[in-house]
Parts: sequence; structure tokens; C-alpha cells
Amino acid sequence: MTAEPFHVGELVDVKQHGRAWVTEVVSDPSQPHCGRVLVRYEEDGTTFYCNPKKLRKLRPSSRQVVVCYRTEHYRAAAVHNVERQDVCLEVGCHTGTTTRILFNRCSHVVGVDNVALAVDQAREKHPDIRFELVDGFDIDQVRALSPSGTFSKVFVDLSGKAPLHLISRFLALYLKAFPHTTIVVKNEALFGYLEQLEQQQHGQAPQQSEQQAQRPEPAWQQQEHSEHGAQHRQRQQHSQQRHEQWPSQQQRQQQPGQQQHEPWPSEQEPQLGSEAGCQGGTAVVSRCQDEGGQGACLPAASPGGAATAASGALPSGLADLCELFRWAGGLATL
Repeated sequence: MTAEPFHVGELVDVKQHGRAWVTEVVSDPSQPHCGRVLVRYEEDGTTFYCNPKKLRKLRPSSRQVVVCYRTEHYRAAAVHNVERQDVCLEVGCHTGTTTRILFNRCSHVVGVDNVALAVDQAREKHPDIRFELVDGFDIDQVRALSPSGTFSKVFVDLSGKAPLHLISRFLALYLKAFPHTTIVVKNEALFGYLEQLEQQQHGQAPQQSEQQAQRPEPAWQQQEHSEHGAQHRQRQQHSQQRHEQWPSQQQRQQQPGQQQHEPWPSEQEPQLGSEAGCQGGTAVVSRCQDEGGQGACLPAASPGGAATAASGALPSGLADLCELFRWAGGLATL
């Protein structure tokens, strides 16, 4: 597969050097730098002729809430969206892997977690980064961690499997406290819900004109659509396997002599888009670490206090602020 060509004016990531703008693509064989790409680094304005293999196009998100499904997307979102002047916070930092990516790219970052062991391990692995034992829902404590009282980017991993009503409550809290902040969140339930909305909107869209239908898509767009479809099928398979591996509520009731397990979040949550709503608001996530080791265990929400998404949907207007982030593989650098 040939590399995607670069064009003047594009924003790229240079391996081990950060963000830069393409200012020239040298294709003249008579030139000494033929085959190279001249870039101007965003941080200090210096220029360099780079090997195209060390470059990756960046696609910064345009909306305030960026939603990721897996850890690799969550970390890639840091590469695509964080700039040197940013003041960042990661809520649910675990042992600090994503916080390290942020640290390498922004001016200030703090990682917080509500698990003391995770914070201790993060401090041991990354002694040059600040980690604090803080409840992410305590806005006053969180605000005190910023030198200016706010953050330009907040990354959130309250376990990627946190139920929809809990992550909705968290987002509503942070959007109110930090109205001009971009929030990047990793959560399967929220991603799946928004993906359903996206599919419904596409299904209701008017038919393309004959001219539009015959117009060929660019190669990168064809690849994007193919990757999105494959990722959607992979997520469905992953969800099915997860439920097959975990005993159902009926199976647990048939084994009264065994220790009762906490229910999987989907057994407490209504189907996305249902009208049943969240009754009671109790949410316990005991298997909180995903394949990438990210996330922090969540305490149970107080009865009746966490049902923000009472109709099985998001708070009014929240979906309009969200964008699904699907770019992951092939990054030049983290």
C-alpha cells in the first residue's frame, strides 16, 4: 500500500519531534532534497526536510467532546488534538501511560485517580510527572490542580466500561465547570450510543443525486469507510464475546451456593435509546481495566443520584457537542 501523499498546508506529526506544517513537497529530481517534505515546526518555527515515512497527517477534532472506543483510539486522540500550549488533565490516569503522552506534548499536565495503588505506581514509573489521589467528581479539588484554575484539554477514562448514565453525569459536570475545555473520553457505552445516532441520521438522510453517486471517493475516504465498518463489526463481536463469557443473571440465580458476582453494566442499563430509563441509579464496575490497562475502578453511585440519562439517552444537547474518534493505527509517534 503506497503512502498517502502530503500537501502544502497540512498539519502533520513528525516522529519524535511533534507537530509541524507542510511548507513544501520536493518532487523535482534535480533538487537535492527530492522525495523529502519540508516542514515548519509548530513549537519554534524551525524548518527541516523530513522523510515522508516519519510523518503522519493529523486530524484535530472540531467538536468539544471527543469520544473514543478503545485505548489505542484514546491515546491517538492525544496525538491528534494536544498542542504545546495546552494545560491538560487526565481523570482515571491509572499508571500514567496516557499521561506520559500528554506530558510529552503539552505545557502542563496532571494525572488523577481515585485508587491509591494506581497513583503510587504512576509516580514510580513517571517521577517527572505530577499524579494526585483525587476524586474526579470533586470539581474544587480538580480546579486547584491547574495553575490558572482551568484546563484546555481534559482526558477521561473512568474505565472504558463505565455505564452511560455515569459518564453522562461526569460530562455534564465538567462542561458546566469548564465551558471552554475540550474533553476526550474513552467509553464503550457512549461511543455505541452515538454511533447508533449517527447511523440513524445517515439512514434518514436524503438520497444522493445521480452525479454525486457516480463521483468516485478519494482513496483516503474509501479506506476510512472500510476501517469504520471493520471496527464496528469488531466492536459488535467484542461485546458479544464479553457477554458470553460472563454468566447471565438467570445462570447466577441457578447457582445459589456460589458467590454472587456484581452484574455487568449492561444488565443494569437499558438498551440504548429505550424508554425504560435507569431505575435506582446504582452502578458498580468491578472489572474496570481494559485490554490496555487503562481505567480506574469506580465506586457505586448513590441510589437515585446518578440517573442523568433517565430516558436511556444523553442530557439535552450533549450529543451535538460530541464527535466519534476512530483514528488509531500507524501513528508516527506517541
